[in-house]
Amino acid sequence: MPHPTVFGLYKTRDDAQGAVNRLKDDGFPAEAISALFPENSESRKFAGVNGTLPPEGTAAGPTADRKLEGATGLDRPLSGPKQGALPGALRVMGVVGDNADALGKRVTDGEILVSVRCDEESTGRALTLLRETGADEVDTGEVADPMTGRPHA
Repeated sequence: MPHPTVFGLYKTRDDAQGAVNRLKDDGFPAEAISALFPENSESRKFAGVNGTLPPEGTAAGPTADRKLEGATGLDRPLSGPKQGALPGALRVMGVVGDNADALGKRVTDGEILVSVRCDEESTGRALTLLRETGADEVDTGEVADPMTGRPHA
């Protein structure tokens, strides 16, 4: 069974916080909400303060202490390129395909992606709440495997 998500971009931390508060006030569980910031440490801190789910790869594992977008290896040629948390985080937040590159770039440029896991009945409500709180690029997706990008069954 697919796991739908609704996501949108916010320009400021305060705007993202307002959206998360509205989602929680409307009955969405905190652990169904994620906020992806340009820095992994900010994503972790936000999740800790709000009780939300830290985006995949930002809180633990080999990508948690790297730049969100990874490293090309030019600064340390002997160690080579290193993947950051961005691809896996986007996939688990439901952002895949052509949309992922554009939204990922906007996050690394300073915006905040908020995503909420829904069920079929709450997807419309989440879409409305994100639009009402000023999100840009509001859309739906499915939780996907962080490595392959395939939807979770």
